[in-house]
Amino acid sequence: MNDTERIQPRSTLRTILGPVVGIITLVICGWVLYRTLDGQWDQLRQVAFTPAVIGAGIVASGIHATANHVLAAQWGRMLNALGAHLPRQTVAWLWTRAQLTRYAIGSAGLVSRPVLAKAYGVPLTVGTSTTLLESAWLMAILGLGLPTAGAQHDVLGPLVWMAGVGCAVLVLGLTLKPSLVLSPLRWLRPDLVTQGLDAHGLIITGGYLAQIGLRAGAFVALGIATAPRAAANWPLFIGAFAVSYLVGWLFIFSPGGLGPREAVAGVMLTQAGLAPGEVVALVTIARVVEVVGELAYVGLVTNGHRHVSASADTPPEPVATDPN
Repeated sequence: MNDTERIQPRSTLRTILGPVVGIITLVICGWVLYRTLDGQWDQLRQVAFTPAVIGAGIVASGIHATANHVLAAQWGRMLNALGAHLPRQTVAWLWTRAQLTRYAIGSAGLVSRPVLAKAYGVPLTVGTSTTLLESAWLMAILGLGLPTAGAQHDVLGPLVWMAGVGCAVLVLGLTLKPSLVLSPLRWLRPDLVTQGLDAHGLIITGGYLAQIGLRAGAFVALGIATAPRAAANWPLFIGAFAVSYLVGWLFIFSPGGLGPREAVAGVMLTQAGLAPGEVVALVTIARVVEVVGELAYVGLVTNGHRHVSASADTPPEPVATDPN
């Protein structure tokens, strides 16, 4: 299959599957929201939903939706650099479908995204490598926030600083020469050209930094709205955000990092001076607004993808050279 060939699903099949996919998406979204809230209703009833908390929650949901769009765009940029030229709507649609699967099992997104993309002509090696590269890039950037988590601790202080410096070196390497990280893939695919990524390293790092900064800012705003008296400890909120997200990613069998992420954030927020009730309220609200933002983005992408698919007999989806 050459670069000019396009995937051309039958319009009849697309007409039949369109409503089915929409219904399945709604069911999955409902299940994700239920799973997030299940067992946390009592905690939510104890939250003082002041105007500040409600306003911060609404803004945070919008921020998470925007951050997901940035993530999807950077994945599309990596695909394009490696020769898999998919339309932006298709990239976002594939990214959101894979993102939802992580609420079944944390590592499902790493597996499902390359598989879903392969149906659109993206080679498995390209889909897998870009997905893993995204995870490594994001974890390295999150690691930059580690010093805020325990820099003042006599024992942990030097360790977190060393970890932060190591992550900074990795981020710098990914920014300047991301092709080096993917160079081992040439053992699997000697024809894979990875140098195209190098021209996009700075933009991708900027995008990842922006979306993580947005999420961290939303978490800090929620923390201050939930516990105004702890506002002076806002750097510790950033540390709690960074470390808890890292732990959530490392627990690959936990659905969406649910459980480990909240536990780690709770321990660190206690050190920031939050009372137990405030800790429970904050981690619960933070998870809920994240899921709401994610589902909102899924809805927007699904609606846009459906309209784009319906506006043409065949969707313009040029693919990479080798589908294997």
